[in-house]
Amino acid sequence: EATVDLRALPTTGPHVVVRAHIGAGHLIVLVPDGVPLRLHATVEIGDITEFGNSIANGSGGLEKTRSYGPAGDPRVEVEADVTAGQVEVRHG
Repeated sequence: EATVDLRALPTTGPHVVVRAHIGAGHLIVLVPDGVPLRLHATVEIGDITEFGNSIANGSGGLEKTRSYGPAGDPRVEVEADVTAGQVEVRHG
């Protein structure tokens, strides 16, 4: 299990790209309120869960890109990749 905790990011500042990969298991991405963020999640076998709701599941490879926070260009981009398991997005 791994956690990418972005809750302490300030609402302004330079563009940030965060990359996270685990082979097998549960990758949790904690997103802040008020920061434009884009998540690109890839799962080979497993599912992607967004705020308690499964937005995709299966065993043939999944890929989803979603934006969170205020409208506009993202300040933070997260590339989350899990070979087998789950990418979970939630507020902390």
